[in-house]
Amino acid sequence: MIKRFIALMLCLIMAVSLLASCTIRKKDDTDKGAIINMYLSDEIYDFDPAYAFNNDSSLKIVNLLFSGLFRVNENGKVVKELAEDYRIDESKNSMIITIKEDAFWSDGTYVSANDVVYTFKRLLNPEFTSEAACLLYDVKNARTIKNATTDYYVDDIGVFPVGEREVEITFEEGFTDYDQFIENLASPALVPLREDIVSVNEGDWAKKPGTMACSGPFMLRKVSYSDIDKGLVLER
Repeated sequence: MIKRFIALMLCLIMAVSLLASCTIRKKDDTDKGAIINMYLSDEIYDFDPAYAFNNDSSLKIVNLLFSGLFRVNENGKVVKELAEDYRIDESKNSMIITIKEDAFWSDGTYVSANDVVYTFKRLLNPEFTSEAACLLYDVKNARTIKNATTDYYVDDIGVFPVGEREVEITFEEGFTDYDQFIENLASPALVPLREDIVSVNEGDWAKKPGTMACSGPFMLRKVSYSDIDKGLVLER
């Protein structure tokens, strides 16, 4: 009888302890949805999508932090992501892409047509180095300006905002492979970026949470390179 009583008391104590541990939370432990702790074999010091083009470890993170106009799904098919729709005008050799109304940055700002235009022009600027620029070479004047050795005018690249949510892309004469271009736009290296953030902190904006704005399902909450707690924390 005594043994059964002791066993019962131990069970009650364990149950109370378990309930207490489930209800006690840190003061700043608010419910913000899923949080992923990530540990990578390669250290990543820069989350700029333009530099993640040939880095598998960077691409894994960039795909969680940023959304593109299109993406490749688990079946290898290109599907719309930030893009709501697109239409092709063969008579003008152009394409107009409409961005979803509910496409937001992590700070609540709308993803706009200007973000897409800025991203294209940044990659194609001769002074900016990224292997991803070749994905845009079918855009009118893109290759010429990227390889310019004298005066160049980035504004001559065939990409323009049409209102806040529509982007018009004009192609080089004779171009017809629109499906291939859509597939190019699914590259994480071509995700839209914010000029007001990137241009102010060029070179450093994508290295720490405080200077980043994300358009993907997660944002960068913490990054540490310390041997004690090395890793990343991504917050929904």
